[in-house]
Parts: sequence; C-alpha cells; structure tokens
Amino acid sequence: MDNITRITLDAEKACLNVTFKSAKRYSYSLEYLRVCAPSAMKTLVCHKKQIKLIAIEPVGRHGYRFIFDDDFSDIFSTEYLHLLDQEYESRWQYYLDEMAKSSHNREASINFTAV
Repeated sequence: MDNITRITLDAEKACLNVTFKSAKRYSYSLEYLRVCAPSAMKTLVCHKKQIKLIAIEPVGRHGYRFIFDDDFSDIFSTEYLHLLDQEYESRWQYYLDEMAKSSHNREASINFTAV
C-alpha cells in the first residue's frame, strides 16, 4: 500500500498537495476533489469553484475524511487519490461537459462574507 506521508493545503491556490511513500506527489484542486468525491459521482455537483477544505481527519486504514465548507464530507482512500490523478483529464473534461449541458455553473450561487 502506498501510504500518504504528507498533506499540505495551499489556500492561495485552492489546492491540496499529497505526497506518498513512493515519493509520488499529486496536487488536486479543491473543486476537483469536491466534485469528484467518491459519494458525489452520481450527481452533478455545481457552484463549487470557491469551495474550501476546512478539515482533514484520518479514518483508520481507510483513508482521510475531507470536510468541505459546504457541510459535505467524504472519505478518500489512497487508492482513490491515485485514481483521481490518473483519470484527471477525462474526469475533469466530463465534469466541464456536463456543466455546459446543464443550466448550472461552477461559480458560487451566493457570495458569503465572514463577519
């Protein structure tokens, strides 16, 4: 098993950098992680371009629970993270194509301001 050795969040670029024991390093946009989350793949997830990752929790040997600021969370295994990298081009293009066919878009539907 190719365990994760380091996870860093680049809030400025809105991406998560993951380093594996095998020395493989992947960078995932937070939007890509949110719309391609394991349990989100059955529906078109819209308005997530500005999504934030608020927490990462280890879940035993299963992987990591990613908790997003829209109250969505899901468990990402190391195998699934490798798969997301390997299939990035096709998954992302499929998402963009489906978004273009729908009446929705990637932008947030409501702007929130922290007070």
